[in-house]
Amino acid sequence: MSVAGPQDRSAAPSAWSRWVADELPPRRLLESFNAAVVLYLLTAIVTLSMAALVYSGPLSAHLPQVLGGALIAAALLAGTVSLLGSCGAAIAPPEDAPSVIVALGVASAAAGLAGTSPSAQFATGWLTARAMRWPGSPAA
Repeated sequence: MSVAGPQDRSAAPSAWSRWVADELPPRRLLESFNAAVVLYLLTAIVTLSMAALVYSGPLSAHLPQVLGGALIAAALLAGTVSLLGSCGAAIAPPEDAPSVIVALGVASAAAGLAGTSPSAQFATGWLTARAMRWPGSPAA
């Protein structure tokens, strides 16, 4: 019975490197990247309009703070689905119907905070939007 030394372990590829080599050959990686770019360009408009809907009214001054995060989240979603999705034709557009419900919740929370500081309004609006998007919540 022999014990494998450190030199033996480095010669064997890890499970992760085998998976990457099998699932992400250069051609598929390029195709996935192209799909992610196209998907991102198509969903960026919807993402921006939904963020503008949720942060309208008294929270509209905070819209520029939200847009960057919304665009980064859309890019990460498009890249993850395109790269790691098991179906080549899978897309993950943002859902527009729950955004109306989230916008109503955020507007209601912002109306209740009319006399508070803008940073408190922004934090409450952001937390309300996040809480309404949790799995199992009515708007999720």
